[in-house]
Amino acid sequence: MTGIKKHSYFGQMLAQISIVFMLALLCFAFMTPACAQATVTIYPSSQDVYTNNTFSIYVDIEPKDSFLGAQLDIRFDKDIIVANKVEEGNLFGRDSTPYIFNSGAIDNSAGSVTGSYAVTLGGTYITEPGNFIRIDCTTQGKEGYSPLELSNVILSNSLGQQIPVTVRNGGIFVRNENEQPETIEDGPLGGDGGGSGGGSGTSEDAANISLKEVKTVNVMSNTNVSYPFSEQENPVQYITYYSLKNAGQITSSIEVLKNVSVTATNVPPGTVYKHVNIWVGKHGYATEENIEGAVIGFRVSKEWMKINGFDSSSIRIYRFNNGEWRELQTNIAGDDQEFVFFKADTPGFSPFAITAFALATSSMESNYHVFMDMKTDTYEIAEGPDLENEASVTGQDSDNKQTLGQNSALFLLVALISITIINVFLRKE
Repeated sequence: MTGIKKHSYFGQMLAQISIVFMLALLCFAFMTPACAQATVTIYPSSQDVYTNNTFSIYVDIEPKDSFLGAQLDIRFDKDIIVANKVEEGNLFGRDSTPYIFNSGAIDNSAGSVTGSYAVTLGGTYITEPGNFIRIDCTTQGKEGYSPLELSNVILSNSLGQQIPVTVRNGGIFVRNENEQPETIEDGPLGGDGGGSGGGSGTSEDAANISLKEVKTVNVMSNTNVSYPFSEQENPVQYITYYSLKNAGQITSSIEVLKNVSVTATNVPPGTVYKHVNIWVGKHGYATEENIEGAVIGFRVSKEWMKINGFDSSSIRIYRFNNGEWRELQTNIAGDDQEFVFFKADTPGFSPFAITAFALATSSMESNYHVFMDMKTDTYEIAEGPDLENEASVTGQDSDNKQTLGQNSALFLLVALISITIINVFLRKE
């Protein structure tokens, strides 16, 4: 270094080049896309639970970027809660994805479940939100509040890199079992469209039911209620809503039908993918006085859409109520190799039909069949863009812009270094 220090222009050149490299590094830092944060949420099936009762703890993962593996630990108050069993959710196991799952170790003396993890095999990605694990628990004889805390939460991508995560902890109030409210039974509010379904039974013809899946949750007031479904042939993946009242054990059932429900008086518009009955609670429960914000999550096979000439933008879900089929607001929630996932807000539960309409990507013949299947002209087929093609073009533009930005930064770096060296040697002269 002593030889370099004798010539001041070398020192100036090193200083100026250092500044150039710092600027270049800043350029590349700003160009590097930041990973969106995934959200990992823990919550009880009911916010209020009574002593000596059973309930479940759920951990849901909502990714923003695809990931391959997840692991976490859970802590709770050992004096209030006893964990009985850890069950895997539908996040990794759906759609026949190959994976490894480890339920972890329960240590009730420490109030913890540790080492729960899952990882996909064969480079398969997890891209959709879902339930990671469910822990079946029992409250002890002590009243009080138990926090439900997540720790050691790690999601990893295909390179083994950790994905940024937002953790949302929860908690549960345990109250005296003698204070339990009466369970809501048949109410005075009347039926909610198309039949007297619910946890107590169904009016559907048994010969028309190809699959029935039933879930029961202990529902308390002012809590988010979720019913996850996992049967392979069931297009409905989950039902969620916000409970306004204490309701006790509420059963939700999905009936996947062979044909249109016997409680519907006409057929739905469009080409039908699946007919389903969705019942929540007994007759008179699923009303605006008891619940709000009901959402149905469902999926449609990509192979079915391809065979029938539809794309994801053509999928709709209709609800039969008061003698007519009404279209629900349907949004695309994502996809994987086999399915496209959707969610729809619904004002109630009754017979539903998942259908498709021939849009720009479909043939004239398909349009004709859709028109002939419709019973009235009150349903309009909205013309819209091909969302899949639009997404593809947008992604291509994004890649081009990123490449352009990288080339510009490299050009700027070379130019700045060249100008700096020229200036140094000019000063030397």
